[in-house]
Amino acid sequence: MNGGRYLTIFPDNNDRVIRSLLYSLESFGVIKLIKEKEGNWNNYQWELTKKGKDIVETEDYLQDFLKAKNILKFCQEFKYLLDNQQ
Repeated sequence: MNGGRYLTIFPDNNDRVIRSLLYSLESFGVIKLIKEKEGNWNNYQWELTKKGKDIVETEDYLQDFLKAKNILKFCQEFKYLLDNQQ
């Protein structure tokens, strides 16, 4: 899993959900929000941290969501996994 940067463009109907999930994942230290595009709060650029990459490398289903660019499902499942590890 190389990681890399991801650009998430929120569809209007899921923007608050995904934004909240990204903030939650950042608070767990598994992603780093890099940039919110000025003038359009529906766009975020983010990347996995080393901790995030290590977890995603061991969880094939998370990799599958990233490869399919299903960011909503990726964020939901990643947060669920982290919530249940505590």
